[in-house]
Amino acid sequence: GINAEYGEFIMSFTDNISSQEECVKVFYREGAKGALLYGGVTAVGVFLAMKRWPVFASAEQRIGRLLLLTGSTTAGFWINSDQAALQCTREQAKKAVEQLKKKEREEKLNLASQRLTTPQK
Repeated sequence: GINAEYGEFIMSFTDNISSQEECVKVFYREGAKGALLYGGVTAVGVFLAMKRWPVFASAEQRIGRLLLLTGSTTAGFWINSDQAALQCTREQAKKAVEQLKKKEREEKLNLASQRLTTPQK
């Protein structure tokens, strides 16, 4: 009846919220990994450039080095987090479609079995 349909709707809604929370966790976790990776590689590059070229190590270049490091860290965060969240969302959508198809198959099977078991006039 109506209560059963409402219950199913509420359950699917709460499943959707938990799926979104899972993808948000993936977003931040993978973003942090990307920030560390890109930021670390850039920091090593800046350090080596400062050793190689004295002009790059000068005080006037401090802002440039800071912008380079900040930009690469931020880019690493957004690139990794966006890709991971997109992948997570796709997997969640794929699961939802599979569940809908499974439910539809079960309903068709139930309907067919009901037709077979009911006596025909």
